[in-house]
Amino acid sequence: MKKVFFILFLGLLIPLTALADLTLNYVGKGKSDIVSSVIYLKGDKLRVDLVQKSGEKYSLIFKYNPHKEFIVINHGQQEYTIIDEQALLSMKEMMKQMKARLAQMPPQMREMAKQMMRMQSPPEVSVKPVVIKKEKLNGIPTVVVGGYKILKDGKEEEITLWLADGTKLGITKQDYKLLENFLKFEDELASVSPHASAWKQRSYNFTQKDYPPNLNLENPLPVKQAVMVDHKEVEAIELKSISKQKLDDTLFTLPEGYTKRKIQPPARRMPPPTGGMMFE
Repeated sequence: MKKVFFILFLGLLIPLTALADLTLNYVGKGKSDIVSSVIYLKGDKLRVDLVQKSGEKYSLIFKYNPHKEFIVINHGQQEYTIIDEQALLSMKEMMKQMKARLAQMPPQMREMAKQMMRMQSPPEVSVKPVVIKKEKLNGIPTVVVGGYKILKDGKEEEITLWLADGTKLGITKQDYKLLENFLKFEDELASVSPHASAWKQRSYNFTQKDYPPNLNLENPLPVKQAVMVDHKEVEAIELKSISKQKLDDTLFTLPEGYTKRKIQPPARRMPPPTGGMMFE
């Protein structure tokens, strides 16, 4: 599920606080599957618009008033899925049952079932952050931070971050709770998906606790995140512009004419513990 590459990059925004109406415009570079990702924040609502290299377009809407609601919109298929707190609890129970069935299977059959459901082991992450240097990026003063290593498919990747002081960019604390709850809900959703490891292949949610103690930035705002292989940048997500213009409430509503899609169980069909017949 590489389409969520950038959504998971939002993990960097946990320490960020923002104005009631804020637009962050990011673009993908190199091998990134994301062409653009625009994040909108208004009051208790958040929206992310994604455009992939394949041409596919997705939106995510998150609301928190008074309950959490996560909406995934597939513009190509003109359909959407709504996942609220009750649906998340149901998904957790379904995942629990699926894992119990997997545990009863012989090892070879268990691996076969995992492959059928595209379940993979998440990448190993090593966090030993260090400040590399200070430099301007797109006219914004940033602190460049390294020391993040990812072991994936037997290959080592390094992550480099360019962090700016959000306070100096005029960003306040109004939307902190919204971002925090969005990320928490998204992480919970990823953890109960049979494709969670694929979902989290790019889930390098580095937060303030993962930053160097000598960072000296009050509200670190990620201006860029780059994936490095053999010390060369192979892909990146980069902030191109920030807007504080007022956002229309309709931006956070469902598009007309789209079909609502039901949440499917995490495993529609998989072998029973002893093999033989499939079950629904």
